[in-house]
Amino acid sequence: MGGVHLISSDGSDTVISNTPVYGPGVATHDRKHAYVFTDQGQVLVIDCTTKGVTARITLAGHPSSLTLSVDGTRAAVAEGSTLEVLDLAKNTVLDSIAVKDAVEANISPDGRWAVVLSIANGGYSSLVIVDLQLKTQVKLPSSTTGPDVRIVIDKQSKVAFVGDASTGNSLDVVDIASGSSVAKVPLNMSPLFLGLAPDGKTLVVVGYRANGGTAVSLVDTSSLTVRATALLTGEPQAFAVAPDGHTAYV
Repeated sequence: MGGVHLISSDGSDTVISNTPVYGPGVATHDRKHAYVFTDQGQVLVIDCTTKGVTARITLAGHPSSLTLSVDGTRAAVAEGSTLEVLDLAKNTVLDSIAVKDAVEANISPDGRWAVVLSIANGGYSSLVIVDLQLKTQVKLPSSTTGPDVRIVIDKQSKVAFVGDASTGNSLDVVDIASGSSVAKVPLNMSPLFLGLAPDGKTLVVVGYRANGGTAVSLVDTSSLTVRATALLTGEPQAFAVAPDGHTAYV
C-alpha cells in the first residue's frame, strides 16, 4: 500500500497522488491513461501525458483486481461478491453484476464476456463466465483448479486459455459461450504467466519446468501446439509482451 508513482521511459519518477493504493496500476495499450484502485474503494484515472489524476470512479466495494479490455474502453473490477464494469470513456460504473467470491476478471476483446476467477473452499478456484450484454452467468466449466490461476482470452473472443501453476503441466482451453473445456495443450512446465501477442496467433507461456528450472514456450493458438521453448536463467517475477509482438520481457 502506498502512493501513485509514474515512472517515465527516461527513469524519472513523478508522484501522482499520495492516496494509499493497492496493487500495481494498469495502463492502456497506447499508454495515454493508467488506472489504479485505492483503499477507499475508488479507481484513480491518470493522464500519463499531463501526469495528473483526471477522475475518480467510486465503486460499491473494495476491489481485488482491475483489468482493461483490449481496446481500453472498458474495465472489469472484481470485488469479492460483485463484478463491476466501468465505462472508461465516461469514467462511470456501467454495470454491477453479482458474482460470488470474485477475485479477478478478464473482459473479452469484443466486450461481450467476462471470465471471472472465483476462489473459495480452501483456496481452490473455479471460472465464472458472465454474459455482459444479458448480465447473466453461463454454464460453469466442470473442473475446479488450484489457487494460482492465469487467464488469457483469445483475440476472437471465442476461447479462454487457463493455466494453473499449482496443479498441472498443461493449458486448459475453455469455450466461452458454452463454458465447456474443449481442449488441453500439453506443456513441459507449470504455467506461471500467460501473454497473448497482439496479432493473437501466439500465446507466450512462462513457467516452471517439470524437471527443474524455468522456461518460456510459444503456443500456436490455431493448432494448439507448442512451437518453441527457451530456457530461462532465473526466477520469473514479472512478465509482459511488447506492443510490437516481437519481444517479451521476463
